[in-house]
Amino acid sequence: MFRYLKSLFFLIICISITGCKQDKKETISVINWSAAQNYYSQNIDLALSYIDSLETEGMHGKKAKTYFALSRVAFKKAEPYASYLNPEVGHRANGPALPIYKEDTGKIIKPVGYQKIEESVFDNETSEADFKQELYVQKGMLSNLKKAIDKRDLNPQRFFIATHQQLLRIVSLAISGFDTPVSHLGIDETIVSLESLQTVYKATIQNSIKLKNEKLDSNFNANIEKAIAFINKNQDFDTFDRFTFTRDYMNPITRNWVDIRKSSALWKPIDTTPFNFDAPLLFLKTIVLI
Repeated sequence: MFRYLKSLFFLIICISITGCKQDKKETISVINWSAAQNYYSQNIDLALSYIDSLETEGMHGKKAKTYFALSRVAFKKAEPYASYLNPEVGHRANGPALPIYKEDTGKIIKPVGYQKIEESVFDNETSEADFKQELYVQKGMLSNLKKAIDKRDLNPQRFFIATHQQLLRIVSLAISGFDTPVSHLGIDETIVSLESLQTVYKATIQNSIKLKNEKLDSNFNANIEKAIAFINKNQDFDTFDRFTFTRDYMNPITRNWVDIRKSSALWKPIDTTPFNFDAPLLFLKTIVLI
């Protein structure tokens, strides 16, 4: 009798442990991708709304620079997914204010996008007619990006690639001033990008990562907060220490992100792309075509 009860007790314990493991596995697998997708979509809408406000205000209006900056902030929040889905339009929407020569037709296309609008708003060297045309084209590109976001569901592969590319944009385009050569808003926009990353991370995979590696989750969030604190204490564009920021603040974040992607076990990158998603640092044999 005692042996029977002992065996029954052991069986109950085994069933309980198995059930707990199954529940944990099911908890990890439930990820709300739509929350992040809606976040990207809503911010593209907001970017469009501020472009409309800028158009109403006019190039010489008192709030023109404010509306321009607000539209860029909203775009930066949506940029990871928007530019991943349509890199050509994403690049034009936020690319250099340079004309494009079309070899097939021999025509030269005027520069468009946020950087061209930036020149018009801050330098006022554009006619009102040309300025309205710039805004018209920008609204068309943002609307195109909006349609792509709403049409194509966010999934692990798209999420991890889009985020990794945005981390590279921070180092290569934002803090360097390439994104905002006239206004130098790139330093502040780095905070926007990092806070946006934290937002979508918490809305999607954070609970899964915490169950698997709570220390990794804690380090990742702490490193983002440290990077933001460093920027807040070093606001001057000309004296901003980009080397220290990249080495001591961005590198830990990219290391964390690679570990998070691996720990999640949601997507394993193939090695036939120009981007090395396993590189813990962005300057370790990492080649990307943005």
